Amino acid sequence: MAVDGKDRLFWLCIADKFNGVLVQRSDNRGESWSQPRRLNRSETAHSFTPSITVNKDGVIGVSWYEIPDKSCFDVYFTASLDSGKTFLPEVRVSGVTSCPDTPENKGAFDPGTTFGAGGDYSGLVATADGLFHIVWSDARTGIYQLRTATVSVKR
Repeated sequence: MAVDGKDRLFWLCIADKFNGVLVQRSDNRGESWSQPRRLNRSETAHSFTPSITVNKDGVIGVSWYEIPDKSCFDVYFTASLDSGKTFLPEVRVSGVTSCPDTPENKGAFDPGTTFGAGGDYSGLVATADGLFHIVWSDARTGIYQLRTATVSVKR
């Protein structure tokens, strides 16, 4: 959930069967909510772990994981410049597709080793300069590592 400077609330959820990232907006502090709006284009890819935040200029940023083929994933981002009424086309921010199904990621979970599932953890923040920073678990090298990307959205 995120709040803009005008007391609007924004809430994210995943569509049925994980096939979409949905956002709802409230203009009255949660008394009522808009109909869910789909943010990602793919209707077949699995989407999960969405994050939302609002920067100092009122731009809403949203990031999420998307699995197009059941084994590999990418991280996507979209933004709204008009308080959630519309959203820009999604962009892939991960740069390289992450395919975690490797022997290195299937070891036992002991202290000092990797977690087999890698964790579907991610984060999204907006900093004082208005930039968005995304962090996620990435296995592009065959071993889970922390990755980050910075996104600038111009009005």
